[in-house]
Amino acid sequence: MAIAVVFSSGRSGTNMVCEILSGSKELYPTEPTEDKEVFNRDAIYRDGYLTKTDTTYCRSYRYNFMPVMLRNPAMRIIWTIRDPRDWAMSKLRAGWQRQSDDATFDGCLADLYHMLDLFKRGRNDFPQRIYPIKMENILLNTVYEIKQLCKWLNIKYDDKMPEFYKRMRHAGKRARYDKVDKGQVELWKDWQNVYQGFMTKVDIDIEELFKYLEPITKFFGYKD
Repeated sequence: MAIAVVFSSGRSGTNMVCEILSGSKELYPTEPTEDKEVFNRDAIYRDGYLTKTDTTYCRSYRYNFMPVMLRNPAMRIIWTIRDPRDWAMSKLRAGWQRQSDDATFDGCLADLYHMLDLFKRGRNDFPQRIYPIKMENILLNTVYEIKQLCKWLNIKYDDKMPEFYKRMRHAGKRARYDKVDKGQVELWKDWQNVYQGFMTKVDIDIEELFKYLEPITKFFGYKD
């Protein structure tokens, strides 16, 4: 049985993938769903353990990520990825009013480049134990992507898994979605108008931000 950790920088689909996997009878999600300390404690995790966490809580690859992976050889990391331009805009919108660290020009870049550094080093040391999955692929080809993920985790596919939107723990998201929301793809192409024009109202040069994100955008295979 797997130990499954959904991992990445916030606003990449970690909640969505964790809810997908919570539809499995072989995995048991933590309560609350996010375990911020999963890479910060000296622990052996049980079979069937399922949680999500943000790369911001894993500050060091050498002293946090690597020791936990070595201590838990059954641990599998599902690494959620999103077009960095959409990713960044979602961060700005979600965190702007509460002044989150990643809702600024420099903070957003620092957060995403930290995620990229962890990903590169993790894939180098544990290539068979890290599964990158793109949010866009899940939204546009939901059942296929879930079945591929189940095969990789060696768990059975369950018909409840694609109905993850019914299990969203955030009441607002549950009320808003009655199906898979495919509209969250390539928002950056119309950045002036998405989110009711929010990006034009913040004191951030969005097009300049996109330029600084180009190395990440290209690394993960997203096109201009």
